[in-house]
Order: sequence, then C-alpha cells, then structure tokens
Amino acid sequence: MIRVPIRESNDNSTANLTRSLREIRGAPPRAQGSKLQEETVKFNTMTTCDNALSKDNLIVLYSNTCSLKNKLDELSIFVTEYNPDLILLCETWANSDTTNAFLTLDNYNIICRHDRTDTTCGIGGGLIVYAKKSINCREVTNDNISDFNQACAINVSLMNNTELCFYLIYRPHNTYDTRSVEVNNDKLINLIKSAKKNCFLFGDFNYSNIDWKNMRTDKKTMNFLDAIDDRFLVQCIDFTTHKSGTKPDLVLSDIPELLNDIQSVGNIGSSDHTAILAYINVDVINSKNETTGKNWYKGDYDRIRLNLSSIDWHNVFADKNSIESWDLFYMIVDNEIENHVPDKVYKQSNRPKWMNRDLLKLVRKKRRLWKLFRKSRDQIHYKQYRVLEKKVKNSVRKAKKSFEKKLASEDNKRAFFKYVNNKRTVREKIGPLKVNGSIIDENEGIASVLNSFFASVFTEENTSEIPRQHIVKDDICNIPCSEISVTKKAIIKKINNLKRQSAPRPDKISVSFQQETVEEISTP
Repeated sequence: MIRVPIRESNDNSTANLTRSLREIRGAPPRAQGSKLQEETVKFNTMTTCDNALSKDNLIVLYSNTCSLKNKLDELSIFVTEYNPDLILLCETWANSDTTNAFLTLDNYNIICRHDRTDTTCGIGGGLIVYAKKSINCREVTNDNISDFNQACAINVSLMNNTELCFYLIYRPHNTYDTRSVEVNNDKLINLIKSAKKNCFLFGDFNYSNIDWKNMRTDKKTMNFLDAIDDRFLVQCIDFTTHKSGTKPDLVLSDIPELLNDIQSVGNIGSSDHTAILAYINVDVINSKNETTGKNWYKGDYDRIRLNLSSIDWHNVFADKNSIESWDLFYMIVDNEIENHVPDKVYKQSNRPKWMNRDLLKLVRKKRRLWKLFRKSRDQIHYKQYRVLEKKVKNSVRKAKKSFEKKLASEDNKRAFFKYVNNKRTVREKIGPLKVNGSIIDENEGIASVLNSFFASVFTEENTSEIPRQHIVKDDICNIPCSEISVTKKAIIKKINNLKRQSAPRPDKISVSFQQETVEEISTP
C-alpha cells in the first residue's frame, strides 16, 4: 500500500515516486522532465503546514453508501461533525422515482447525479456529488466519462485561476463478469488515461486483489495498474475500506503532495464500506455562505423612542403630498434603525433541525469506538461498535420523529411550512456558463450573459404605430371621495395585532420595531 507522507513541496517528488513504482514492477524508466512537474508547480500555492487539518484545506467526504435513501439522516450527522466542502457518494441506489428534493442537504448544492439505469430500480450503482453553496464548481464531461458505467467529474475553481478536477467512479464487482463488463473495464482504462492533469479520483473500483505495497496483481487487473502507472497516478489510501478487510475503495492522484491527510471516519449507517475524509491543501474560491441583517431584539429603543417623539410631524409634513410624506417618514425611521439597531450576521448551519445534544454525544462515542477498533482490530470492539451503531440509528429516528411531532403540534405555522417546503423543493444552481471559450462563474456576469441572450430573442415592436391612450374626461376626476377616517387608536391596535415573529415587509421595518415604537410612529 502506498502512503504519502506530509512533507514540503518538491517538484520532483511525484515523478521520482512514479519511477520507483515502475522499477518495482520491472517496467522501463520514463524520460525525465515530465510535464506533470510543471503542472504540479501551479498548485503549490501554499507550503504544507504542520497542522494537517488546517481550515485552509478543501475537505472531501467520500463513501460507498449501499443505498443513500435510508442513510440521509446519518449522512447529515457526518456533515454536521466534519463540515466537508465536497461530498462524493457512490452506490446511491437511486432511480427516477427519487427526486433531488428528497436527497437534498441543507446548504449544499447537488452538482451532478447519475442513477444506474441498467439494473432494477438503480440497485448496484448510482453516483451523486454535493458541494457547499459557497464552493465554485461545475460538472464536466467528455466521451470517456459518459461511455464508462459509471463515472462523473467536477472542476473546482482555485484562487490561482486554475481548477482541480475530481472524478467519482464506481465499477461493478468482478462477480458480475460478462463480456459487457469486460468492455466496461476497457472503458475505465481509457477514462484513467484521459484524466485531466491535477486530479483526484475517488471511487469503489472493486479491485480488492491488488497488492499495493508491491504493486502486484493478477492478469485481469494488470491493465488497470498499467493505466495508473502511465498516467503517473499514486494510490493514497493505506487502510482497509471494507468490513471484509479489503480495499475496494481507492483515492488516486497525480498531485499526492497536496493531500495533507486522509482518514477512515467510520461507516455511514449500515454501509459495508468506511467513509473516507480527505484534506487537500489548496486555496478554493469561496463565496460567503452568510447573510447580514438587523438584530431587532437588541435595538436601543429608548433612544429611538426619544428621537421620534421629539419630531413635530405636522411641520415636517407641511406642504407635502402623501408620497413625499411617506418618503420622508421612511428616511427618518431608516436613519434611526441604522444608528440604533445593531447588525447581525446570520450563518447558515449544516446541523439538522432534529439534532440534539444527547444524539451528538452518542454519535461521537460511536466514532471513538470505530477508531479504537481500527487500531486494535479486536472483534470485541467491533461487536460493541455494531451495537452502538444500531442504537444511533434508532436514536436518530426517535429524535427526528419527536422533532416533527412537536413542530406539527405547535402554532408556529411559519416554522412548520419552512421545514416541509425544504423537503419538497430543491434549487438548482445556475452556471457557471461558458461563453466564447471563457468560463463565467460570478453572479453578475451570469446575469449579464442571460440578460443579453433573452434580450436578443425579443421581438422588436414598431414604435411608430403605438395606439393612443384613451383620455378620461376631467369632470370624472373631480368627483370627491367619501370621507376616510384613520385614528391613532386604530393604527396602534393594528400594529399590536401583528405577529411579532413575522418577517419584515418590503419596507424592511420589522414587526418588533413597529411594536416597540408604536406610540411614536402611529402619529405620522
């Protein structure tokens, strides 16, 4: 097995390691001066730090889920605990009856999803890739990716104007060998050979018979090893990934020096495969996944009430019509809000609504027990882990059921429909767009491109033959309206009857602000 140590960047490290692998297998050495070295230099934007789990890492969570639908809740717990930037999952067993809304995760976009269509209900395959909404990435494809069953790829934009490519691969097990599977294996070889420079390949390759330490295998798998060797790829996992003690799941890369750490973090639900967490030392383009608003509950309302009560509204509104009066009133109120109501940053959390402290403790205990088993390989620890795994699964169901039951019984309809609608809809990310060979991924640029396209298909109207507007007779406009009575008491009653937790209206003045200053603002 190949383990890449954490070390300072070395331009020749990858080429030297690959040449060593070729010598082990008796292959002729390659010529020096590989282009891989030139490409690798571009990505060495940071010196590898001592802390392998630095916040500057791109965190990737990979697993073979063996059916995702019944493991979404525990996957949400993994996401809460490890906060990955990318989530790569294979064997989702999803099909056309499974909507993206059902598979959605809070604060993540589904970048690509490929269900297996050559089996019953998608069983025995299926790929899905999630990315944080703040991560700038896009799906890429070509003939070699689409021909192989199954694979997908995404490009992640980096700060140095380059991209890092991630492949997600699932190859059916050898027990299903037929002529069509052999053809599919050849397509995998073509895919690996055509993989982009500066890439990581995650997946369940189902080649458990490879001796990665000595780079030896049988005849059927030799072509796969040759393709890895020819493409200068290094296998980066040094632990077993299946409960049988084998290593069907692999992480291959031509830039292994960027891999700060790679860990086994336990199973997602009852999956036979361990989940893998990889920390990659790159600077990713991140858009802030947060919104800014006003903290209405910490406003200095005593000062606001004092300032508003000192205004002579009759003189302020003198000689002004209703529109001018409203604009002036709004300007005064907005100025008070800006000066005396503090700002608040609303960060979007990955934590599920039904997660509680006791459940989180139980999940962390399960993680510790898994690490203990990985270290000792003691079957007693494994049995303890399995017992705790079932307990966690039942606890997750109970916590979710209790939360939903409480939510349905409360009078807060807003929270109820927010939770329900989040499970019914999914927002597809727009872009990046490719225009004249260049990639446009900023929101303003995407909006400009789409606006120009839509404007180009509009029909040009003949402005010389615009029909004239029918003019209403002046005497109709002079009919006076009946008297309208609006009292201060009625306004105060209406404002106090508003629901305090309601969202601000288009004027951005919250209900809590209106109720706190109801006596002062009811006069104007």
